[in-house]
Amino acid sequence: MSTIENIIKNCKENFNLNVDSAQKTEYQRFLRRQLEHNPVYLNDKLLLFSYLTGRTAITINRNNYKKRIGRYKNKRLKPVKARIDDLELLSTKFLGAFDKEYRTDLQLYHLYGRAHAIRGGGWAELFNELGKDKEIQKYFRKRISYKDVMQERV
Repeated sequence: MSTIENIIKNCKENFNLNVDSAQKTEYQRFLRRQLEHNPVYLNDKLLLFSYLTGRTAITINRNNYKKRIGRYKNKRLKPVKARIDDLELLSTKFLGAFDKEYRTDLQLYHLYGRAHAIRGGGWAELFNELGKDKEIQKYFRKRISYKDVMQERV
C-alpha cells in the first residue's frame, strides 16, 4: 500500500473521513500535489481539504446539526459567494477556540489545536498553504487565505 493510500486509510479510520471512489481519486490527486510541495502533516492537510471542499460536514451546534462549506444539504454546490461566506465556519470563533459553547465539532477543534501545537504559524498558516492548492482555487474560483475566513460579515 502506498503512502497516499495509507494516509487516506488513516484519515478514514481515525477521522471518519468519507471516502467514495470519486472522493478517493480527488484525495489522491490532492496528496500527490502536497507531496511535491510540502509533505509535512499530510493527514491534517487532507482533513482540512475535505472540510474546505464540503466533503466533510462541520457540526455547528449541540443538536448535531451539520453544514458543509459551499454545499447545500443535498450536497450540491452553492454559488461562489456563498462558498466563501461559509469559510466563517473555520474561524476561531466557530471552532470554539475561545468559547467552549461553540466547540461542537471536536474533530475540527482538535485539527485546529494540532495546527497550533505542531506548526509555527498555526491555523492561519495551514489554511493559507492549502489555499494555494489548484482544486481549492477551482472550488472557490480564487486563491483563498485565512483573511477570507476572518472577513467581516455584513
